[in-house]
Amino acid sequence: MAKILFRCFKQNIMNVSFYGLKENIQYGHEAIARVQKDYPNGFKSNTYYEMFSEEKKPEVLEEYTQGIINSRQQLKRHMRHGLLERDATEIIARETGFANCGEQAFLVSNRLNQMGIKHKVVNMAICSNKTNYVENGHTFCVIDTDFPIDPMEPRSWSEDSVIVDMWSNTVAKSKDAIEYFYKLFKPHPRNQYVRFTRVFE
Repeated sequence: MAKILFRCFKQNIMNVSFYGLKENIQYGHEAIARVQKDYPNGFKSNTYYEMFSEEKKPEVLEEYTQGIINSRQQLKRHMRHGLLERDATEIIARETGFANCGEQAFLVSNRLNQMGIKHKVVNMAICSNKTNYVENGHTFCVIDTDFPIDPMEPRSWSEDSVIVDMWSNTVAKSKDAIEYFYKLFKPHPRNQYVRFTRVFE
């Protein structure tokens, strides 16, 4: 009987998250480290290359862009056969080596799930005018102390909330990370040209 009770306690403890800003940051780094361990060769990303690479070779950007397009076509085929997007993403990332922010967010989300850490996958859509939002924007994970959170209203997230974004190598307090994203993507004016939505999984 004691062994059964201990086994039940051990199983339940895996689904308990002890939250706080420091712990949430640690969870974020751990999730990214797990992805990096599973994918030691890293990922090719056309958006990352375009924004951060110093060489900016057009032929490399074209190769990466086409690689992402082909990967997402394969992803849709897997999903038509009944796989969830998060599971299909693991397969495609492993087969192709291509992953932009959205794919990397799902990979991190899978590790957070394995760790028993509550979180949401959130999209920050940025538009060039009042009506035309970009199709995908920027996607990342949010760990928060208070759940459920409203993914559409970052101001409602707790002071302990942390954004985990493997694509930009960002694990930081949500307010700081969002400020960094504003500087990175430069929406003008910033309050009218950004909206946040939950990514349905």
